[in-house]
Amino acid sequence: MKQYKCLITLFAAALFMGACSDDDNDYGTEGVAIATPAITGETSTSSASLSVAVNMRDDVRYSGAGFCYSLQSSPTIHSATVKALISNGTLSATLTDLAPKRTYYARAFVCIYQGDVVYSPEFMFSTADGTLDEQLAAYQAPIYPDNYIAIADWNMRGQWNLANVHDPTVVLGEDGYYYMYQTDASYGNAHGGHGHFHARRSKNLIDWEYLGRTMKELPGWVVPKLNEIRQGMGLQPVATAAEISYGFWAPCVRKVRNGLYRMYYSITCPGLLNGEGTWSERAFIGMMENTNLSNNDGWVDKGYIVTNASDKGLEFNVTAGDWANCYYKWNAIDPSYIITPEGAHWLIYGSWHSGIVAMELNGITGMPKQNLSIPWAEGNAPAEYGQLIATRQAGNRWQASEGPEIIYNPQTEYYYLFMAYDAL
Repeated sequence: MKQYKCLITLFAAALFMGACSDDDNDYGTEGVAIATPAITGETSTSSASLSVAVNMRDDVRYSGAGFCYSLQSSPTIHSATVKALISNGTLSATLTDLAPKRTYYARAFVCIYQGDVVYSPEFMFSTADGTLDEQLAAYQAPIYPDNYIAIADWNMRGQWNLANVHDPTVVLGEDGYYYMYQTDASYGNAHGGHGHFHARRSKNLIDWEYLGRTMKELPGWVVPKLNEIRQGMGLQPVATAAEISYGFWAPCVRKVRNGLYRMYYSITCPGLLNGEGTWSERAFIGMMENTNLSNNDGWVDKGYIVTNASDKGLEFNVTAGDWANCYYKWNAIDPSYIITPEGAHWLIYGSWHSGIVAMELNGITGMPKQNLSIPWAEGNAPAEYGQLIATRQAGNRWQASEGPEIIYNPQTEYYYLFMAYDAL
């Protein structure tokens, strides 16, 4: 009896040890454990071969296996899939029809017969860059709704990235960051009451950190300058209007030299020149400077640069429907700033009226090179307000062109002027 009891004890111990061994395999609740997939060989521009170890209990039956993949995280069997057989505990397959220069997310899967789907941990891989032609041929436009309603509110500004950006201007700072500045326009007027010409920065031009406003409030020179011009025109002064009624538009930021950056900006003034039946009030271009773009509070306003110029004297009444005969010849918005290889500084500006003009600046001060006379001359617009460089239709003073942007290409030795037409 003692010997029999000993044999029973040994048998129970063996069962216990066997149970521990099964637990160590960790098959999970479905009896299948899948490792993390790995690339086998090199990926091409359009394909990648994957392999993964699959550990499965002998009594488990499955109805399908393979890999699911997507450009979005957490792919499922409802994403793109390629099926394969499990052979000697290994699942292998080649994914095809991939796009070049993309990052994909992949998971291996096993569909349990009359059970759930078991997924592996997620694996990321990137396809080869390929040629530009291959990248363009494989391009697919996004299918998600192109809006950012869920994060448009001011309280979500830490998540904005490129949401709520309008009329961007970008400059590379000395610290290696790209800095971007913009018009105040935002979805739902989220910027309202939070200053003007908001900023972001990025190291890769993709992920942007929101920095806040560069201008705290309407500059102190705007209303006095407006009333100075109105007084010269024989008009009543304007009261200090609510700041929100002014428009803050289309800044342009450039590096002047190491340790100096300039922002030229537009401010549109509310109201009409002299009540009903007259043209709208004028706009201003001003300028700020900063020595260190990482200090968003370091912008110092340098004041007035230019305003709308007219060649019609004080005849600023509007004839109904006669938009092509606008009172203003040049419109002082949408500045662009360039320093030529010879060291000349030019302000390119204008919108909607007779066309786009170029005005030379004093490179040291950033102010107009010539003193500006009154902006309501009669017979000809004052020459110092700029010379015409682009127009859609000569003689038409109400043409839908705006937002000039000028660049210089040292290889071609040409200047290139870009602008928006109509609603684009």
